[in-house]
Amino acid sequence: MKWIHLFISIALLTSTIFMAPAYAQNTSSDSASVNTVSIRRPRHFNPAIVETLSGKIVRVDRVASPGRRSGKGVHLSLQTSEETVDVHLGPSWYLDEQQLNLKSGDPVEVTGSRVTDASPPAIIATQVKSGDTVLNLRDESGQPTWRGME
Repeated sequence: MKWIHLFISIALLTSTIFMAPAYAQNTSSDSASVNTVSIRRPRHFNPAIVETLSGKIVRVDRVASPGRRSGKGVHLSLQTSEETVDVHLGPSWYLDEQQLNLKSGDPVEVTGSRVTDASPPAIIATQVKSGDTVLNLRDESGQPTWRGME
C-alpha cells in the first residue's frame, strides 16, 4: 500500500513539474505600440447576433489568456460613430502570421457577434477589413480559422 502512495505522489510531482512551464506567463516584450493586459476568458460567440461595424482603431492590445495554450489574444478598441467597443480577433501567434498589420488610427470594418453577457460588451470578430485586405477569422458558426493549428 505504501508503494502505491509513493508512486502516486511521484506521478503528481512529476506532472506538476512538467506542466508548470505551460502555465507560466509569457514575459517577453511585445512591440512598443501594442499594450499587454489581462482579462477574463473570452465570452461565447452567438451566430444569431452578427453585425458589421466601421470605425477607427483606438488601441491594439495583446491580452493574456489564462489557461489557454495560445498565449495571448489580440483585441482592438474600435471607435465607431456611436460607441467604442472591444473587438476580440484571435490568438497573437495566428494574427502575427497574417499580412494584416493593424495599428491605432487605422480605419477598419469589423463583422462579428456582439456579446453582452458580461461587462464590458464586446464583438467576437469573424472578419476584419482594412483597406483592400480582408482577414477571415471565424466561419459563420464562430469556429476559428486557426482551429486545429495550435
